[in-house]
Amino acid sequence: MSAPRYQAVLFDLDGTLLDTLADLAAACNAALSQHGCARLSEQEIKTYIGYGARQLIESTVRVSRPTWPDEKIDPVYRTYREIYGRDWHVQTSLYPGIDQLISDLKAAGVKLAVLSNKPHESTLEVINYYFPEGTFDLCYGQLNPFPTKPDPTLALHLAKKLGVTPEQVALIGDSGSDMLTAVRAQMTGIGVLWGFRDADDLQDGGATFLAQDMAELRQLLLG
Repeated sequence: MSAPRYQAVLFDLDGTLLDTLADLAAACNAALSQHGCARLSEQEIKTYIGYGARQLIESTVRVSRPTWPDEKIDPVYRTYREIYGRDWHVQTSLYPGIDQLISDLKAAGVKLAVLSNKPHESTLEVINYYFPEGTFDLCYGQLNPFPTKPDPTLALHLAKKLGVTPEQVALIGDSGSDMLTAVRAQMTGIGVLWGFRDADDLQDGGATFLAQDMAELRQLLLG
């Protein structure tokens, strides 16, 4: 086993560990439709994922209802949370090879955590469903009083709880928001190209490295 290049790895969830797009898009479109808004393609919805559930709904509502005030968006958001809370595991799956990568990192003694903009309770529910107990040392979603990514506060909090310095951490994600979080936290940002954003978005966010596939990510993390 190669020596790990980082003492800890923080993983984004949606678009990084799990392909959640189909379930997110289905819940989003169902909520939009119920409240008289236009349905969007998965490709359109994908561009709005990564900044939290509320932001996803606000952004997609404004495609067809740009003048709606917040009080009209709130019911759409509540409907979305209800639908996604019921149907979040219909089509969602691990990206191929992620389970083996995590196993290899754990065998190498790397500390592992999840850092998502998904609501905290939803993050825990998803992780506990798709991964064996104890896979990750820490899992955090959107949780008050911490601001969401790209604010670095929670990433730095995780590093402190894991007992590592920011320089010893790799932050893995699929969006420019993840990469900007890494830059602001002085961590190494590694952008994965199998997720919801393209290379330009990741590079604009300040990615240190890009990984085309799981083999490239493993090489970057373990050599």
